Amino acid sequence: MTGHQENPGTGRTLMGEDTHQVDLKSLCVACGVKEENVRLIDPYDLTETKEAVKAGYESTEPFVIITTSPCALIKDVIKARANMKCVIDQEKCVKCKMCMKAGCPALNFRDGIVFIDRASCNGCGICLQICPKKAISREV
Repeated sequence: MTGHQENPGTGRTLMGEDTHQVDLKSLCVACGVKEENVRLIDPYDLTETKEAVKAGYESTEPFVIITTSPCALIKDVIKARANMKCVIDQEKCVKCKMCMKAGCPALNFRDGIVFIDRASCNGCGICLQICPKKAISREV
């Protein structure tokens, strides 16, 4: 699958009909992964994500990370976040470019200024969590 289509974890068939949703955590446990080694996380929460990846990396046993938020590129998510664009306060920004390390296509650096392309921002908020100077906020 290439993504964005319904799958056993969504509770809908490819035809858009309601069906039974596979409980991925229960499936992993049934396959022998210890329950404490199955983490359900919000991938847009960087602290939670880092902790889960670190725990998985350090584990000597099978470890599964299941993300619970929909992809930011899904049409319904884009609509829901239409008014959640992020903006950089240029007075607080120290041009450290930490935000750009996330690889977000909305973040740009030109003429010594870091800025967010409003048309490309999907409002995920990852840049908000990365900025050490709290120079990024949601537009009001």
